[in-house]
Amino acid sequence: MTTTPKSATPPRFSGARRWIGSGEGLGLLGVLLVGGCLLLALVFDANGDYLYEVNEYVVWFLMVVILGAATEAGFWLGRRAKAQMADATPAADDHTREVQAAVFAVLGLLLAFTYSMSISRFDARRQALTAETTAIETAYLRTQLLPEPLQTTEAALLRQYVDLRLASARPDWYFDTRQRQQTQNLQQQMWTPAAAAAKQDTQSNTLQLFVESLNDVITAQHQRDAARLNHLPGSALYLLFAVSALSVGILGYRSGLGSGRSALGAVLLVLLVATILMIIFDIDHPYQGLVTISQQSLIDLRRLMSDGTPSP
Repeated sequence: MTTTPKSATPPRFSGARRWIGSGEGLGLLGVLLVGGCLLLALVFDANGDYLYEVNEYVVWFLMVVILGAATEAGFWLGRRAKAQMADATPAADDHTREVQAAVFAVLGLLLAFTYSMSISRFDARRQALTAETTAIETAYLRTQLLPEPLQTTEAALLRQYVDLRLASARPDWYFDTRQRQQTQNLQQQMWTPAAAAAKQDTQSNTLQLFVESLNDVITAQHQRDAARLNHLPGSALYLLFAVSALSVGILGYRSGLGSGRSALGAVLLVLLVATILMIIFDIDHPYQGLVTISQQSLIDLRRLMSDGTPSP
């Protein structure tokens, strides 16, 4: 009894498996991986609390590694796609060029947007420092209008207050609950006797002026602290990091589809993007890194606050 050989049938999903194993399929998995990491970052650290605990130089190094790895992975995937789908390479290269232009346009917009946000916050913190220095100086000068012993007491408390505000100019200032409590205590010590004296002598314009100055000092402190806490949204930074990785990755992919690439150009692009990201991140850290807010105005004010009676 003879049997008729069955004709060979192509395995199911062979085309899908071949596409997944190609450069395009693996590239799609890489894009999904970046998107998944971005989603996890947005879910667990949308405000960037963990991100702002990391030193900006560490961020720069990590971005160089990530962007370099994305460039190499994209180049390898482009070579793989070119080898396995040689007939579709011209069309794929044209489409990849269009996608690359769109992604880099989005990256440019995000870089400009986040840089503008970081600069505006930097200026707001600097202006808040100037306003607080002016408010403290005005209150200190007005202490000479007060009667004794209120004059000596208030001048001494203001000197301690300036020392405390200078000590708060450091990265972890908000987590120092002891120092924040000391600030509130000093404000209360300055306010209570001045307000009591103003209530007793409602006809005294000098007391009213000093109380108004103390109110400006307290308001300036709250405004400056609010400005210091107003960081860039963590979601914007994570999105910027993800788009940067995708941009250099698709550039490497297109280089792989072509005839070659410039290693020097790839390295320079990675360093350039990583450095721009670090500068944006650094500007948003006012007390560490390359770009910091000078406390010189407050230091000069403290130097002028001699141990004697203030003079105009």
